[in-house]
Formats: sequence, structure tokens, C-alpha cells
Amino acid sequence: MSKSFGIGFGITAVVIPLLVWWALTATKGNHLAPITKIGKVRVEKVDEGESIAILDFSVDNQSDRKLVVRTVESQLDSPDGSHIDGHIIAARDLDNIFRNYPDLGERYNDPFKAWDEVKPHERLDRMIGVRFDAPDATIAGRKDIELRLEDISGTVVDLKGK
Repeated sequence: MSKSFGIGFGITAVVIPLLVWWALTATKGNHLAPITKIGKVRVEKVDEGESIAILDFSVDNQSDRKLVVRTVESQLDSPDGSHIDGHIIAARDLDNIFRNYPDLGERYNDPFKAWDEVKPHERLDRMIGVRFDAPDATIAGRKDIELRLEDISGTVVDLKGK
């Protein structure tokens, strides 16, 4: 092995790991992975086969990219293990729901809806209303309520609450 080959190999062995480390740290903020949490779930029975759930939650976007929500979906895990799809209530209808169902309490946060944005390094507290077509006993005995937010880039954020 020649002396110049050994020097070149040594320099390469040092430079390549430095380039890989730099590439990983330089793009760290480009990955959208917000921290989310459902804080409070309030449920109100509408009739024998329908209930409304108000989910108060937070989204903390720690990346350098904004989160633009394309779709919002919700699902409930019933006591028997089946899944019940929820129907998102329009933000403009939530004031009427709080007025007509005072047992839900007061409105703590602004409603969250499709195409809402969470700017880079921003934390938002929001709420969303969901209607479930299921008997009150199923809603009361639920295992989980899941809220799924999908970004326009395809990134999916799942929130779970009780």
C-alpha cells in the first residue's frame, strides 16, 4: 500500500462521516412530526342512537415546515372492539351546539378545520366536534377516541384520547 493511498483513505474516513452528520443535522427541521395531545373529551347524548363529542386538543409543530391540514377524521373504539367512524361537525355549527347543549360546558378553544395551518415552531390549542351514530352506552364505554389529521404532504398525525 502506498503512502499517498493511506493519506487519501484516512482523509476520506474522516470527511465522509462528517458530511453524513452535517446532512442529518441540517435537515432535522424539515421532518414534520408534531407533538399532539387530546386534553379533554366532552360527550353529549343527542338521542338514543347519536352522540356528540367535543375534543379539546393541542398541536405543537416543532419543525421548520408549516402543517397544513388537508383532512380531519375521527373514529371511536367501542367496548366490543369494533370501530365507529365519526362525522366531523362544521366549525360554524359548533356555536349552536354549545348553545343547545349547555351540559357540554363552555367553549375553551377555537374550532379546528381542514386547511387550517400550524406555523413552524407554533403551538395551538383547538377543539373539534364529532358526531357518532351509536347508542349512549357504546359511547360511554368507549376504549379510545382517535382523531386523525392529514397534512397536504401526506404526513398523518394520530391523536388518541379516552
